[in-house]
Amino acid sequence: MENPSSDNALVAPADGELEILRAIADALADASTARIDLQTSTGAASFELPPSAIDGLEQLVTYLAADKAVAMRPYGDSLTTGQAAELLGMSRQHLVNLVDSGALPISARKVGTGEGSHRRIALADVVAYNELRDVEAELASAKSEQDRAIPLNTDSKSYSTPKNPTGINLKS
Repeated sequence: MENPSSDNALVAPADGELEILRAIADALADASTARIDLQTSTGAASFELPPSAIDGLEQLVTYLAADKAVAMRPYGDSLTTGQAAELLGMSRQHLVNLVDSGALPISARKVGTGEGSHRRIALADVVAYNELRDVEAELASAKSEQDRAIPLNTDSKSYSTPKNPTGINLKS
């Protein structure tokens, strides 16, 4: 086996492949074991897939079955600011501004010298920031739901008690 290249490996479904990709994705969904039989032009092989290969293959095939292209890179690779911004769903300039201001806890290293230098950001940092951002969004959403569920008495900054519509004295 050759060493994988550090170039982008873009995989996109070809016309007519979606049906088989969906069938493979369905077969791999929630699979804890998988045996694969390969028949190629150079021979045949049969083996048990390790869990990491099952997980990775399931994710890849699920994206392809949804007619989405997938870019595959080693986790330790560096990205351009444009690639990092695309993964984070923001403009390149916004990402650069966040990095420069220190608002984004990602370190960017410069490649080259002078005016024409470029920044590279570790893919691992982008993934970690994206996961942190997802957790913060979930916490903010949960807090917002909690704030709506418990009304505050704004005068005393304490929790208000529900009104007693019956007028019956419940305290004895």
